[in-house]
Amino acid sequence: MSKHFLILIFSFTLCKLCYSQDPHFSQFFASPLTLNPANTGNFDGNYRVISNYRNQWPSFNNAYKTYTLSFDEPILEKKIPSYDRMGIGIVAMSDRSGNGLLSENDIAFSIAYKKSLDDQGFSSISAGLQASYINYRFNPNLAYFEDQLTADGFTMPSAELLLNRNLSKSFVDFHAGLIYSLSTTEYNLFYVGTSYFHTFSPAMQFNTTQNNLSPRFNIHGGGYLPLSYHATIHGSFQYQQEQIQNEVLLGAVYSYYMQPNPSQYVELYIGSWIRLGDAIIPYVGIDYNRIMLGVSYDINITQKTEAQYFRSGEISLSYKFNKYANGRSIKCPIY
Repeated sequence: MSKHFLILIFSFTLCKLCYSQDPHFSQFFASPLTLNPANTGNFDGNYRVISNYRNQWPSFNNAYKTYTLSFDEPILEKKIPSYDRMGIGIVAMSDRSGNGLLSENDIAFSIAYKKSLDDQGFSSISAGLQASYINYRFNPNLAYFEDQLTADGFTMPSAELLLNRNLSKSFVDFHAGLIYSLSTTEYNLFYVGTSYFHTFSPAMQFNTTQNNLSPRFNIHGGGYLPLSYHATIHGSFQYQQEQIQNEVLLGAVYSYYMQPNPSQYVELYIGSWIRLGDAIIPYVGIDYNRIMLGVSYDINITQKTEAQYFRSGEISLSYKFNKYANGRSIKCPIY
């Protein structure tokens, strides 16, 4: 089967099933506000800025490109108990399918509260809520329909009814999440969380056919454990399900603290995740003075001939400002 014929089939499928995929990241751990609203403000510092970029299946005419930019911070620190944390955040996301045939643009606001369960902050539970404003837009100028196909290519005008409908749809969506974390010493932490997206299954369609977003259920967890003064092992997993579709991601990285001089912080990361039954995801990262850069690449492991086209790359970039400046260090996941 030729590459061009694969692209043609994929284009038809995208036109018919363009509602079927939520944007998602292989570096799920590097996008905390899209992973679980309970992550909002759950970090050591005064504020956090994170950007993510994913290019999924670029061989299929840039099938999916996803961008995010988020900001979150703790609030009311002088008015809540020690080791508790209240946070607010905002995340913007843009997802382009079929080289812009279908675009999704979201802006979400979240709030979370982390409650310490002991007087040292070694165990805690966090709860978060998120409200999103979502816009879907279909660009007919980039679409090809079956009735346009002739022996000379897509040369006929289309009678597709979709072209005469409202090609933009906006709605409000709601999500929620919980995270439990536990430390046994000052130097380790383990956590498990769950999140629930599209709580009320909002309707979104461009024609008269009713189409509701199905709820998506997510379980994730992980932790870190020091091996020495310089070395740490970090592990995480994610399981998510939407209707009959599900995926499992799990893996770990080894980090090494370079300590070049007292005024600089440099930590290197190398490891891999695996999406069961689908892909291996090598990962490298560097933390330089709390600026964290991560790069990963999905390598398909199926035996299908088409597998060479199902490859994806991701870049994540985050910055945590003024760590420990408030004098109230808390135990929290490290992403």
